[in-house]
Amino acid sequence: MMLASSQEGNVRIEEGVSSSTEKTEKTSPEKTRKIEPFELEKAQREEQNEEDEDGTENLEAALLPPSEQHRRQQKQQKPRVYFQRWIQLGYLSGLAMLSDWICFSVAASKDQFEELYEIEDSTKLIDWFLFTNVVSCFLVTDCVARMGLQRCIRAAAILMAIGACLRMLSSYVGYNYPLVLAGTLMVGAAQPFFQCTPPLLSAIWFASDERATSTAVA
Repeated sequence: MMLASSQEGNVRIEEGVSSSTEKTEKTSPEKTRKIEPFELEKAQREEQNEEDEDGTENLEAALLPPSEQHRRQQKQQKPRVYFQRWIQLGYLSGLAMLSDWICFSVAASKDQFEELYEIEDSTKLIDWFLFTNVVSCFLVTDCVARMGLQRCIRAAAILMAIGACLRMLSSYVGYNYPLVLAGTLMVGAAQPFFQCTPPLLSAIWFASDERATSTAVA
């Protein structure tokens, strides 16, 4: 009996194995479908056409003038701008205007200024201002490159404020001309940082179609 049962078990195992192999043979052709040659050629042709189109577009873009290439790049890139850019522009414009007022404030009352400060020619004060202004212009680019635009504008604003205070205090200490001269030189040294940096401010804060307007306003 034990021999008969073992034989029956072996028969059942062989039947299970044969049935599983038959199932795999039936399902395997569906799962592993062969790629036909014409399908492979079609895929290769589509890939080649895409590469040719990309190459043609790159070649056409390379043959365009630099101005046209720059214009296309600007269209593709949409910069993100902030409302604060107008506030920054207002700060810079206001500082530049104040420095001009300080420079030419003497011209409004030339005779009275010469009488109070006991000098012969008040226009020399403006000459010293302009001379300091020109010298400072040669330092603006290097200072901004090393310390950054923000720090330079802040330092120049503080320097101009100190110079304006010295000019004001000169009238309270017996109309001291050296004191008003020192204050004028400080303002003259600070002014180029307000008048030479608007293009840089526009390049940092404004979009390409706004830079001409922002630079003109500043």
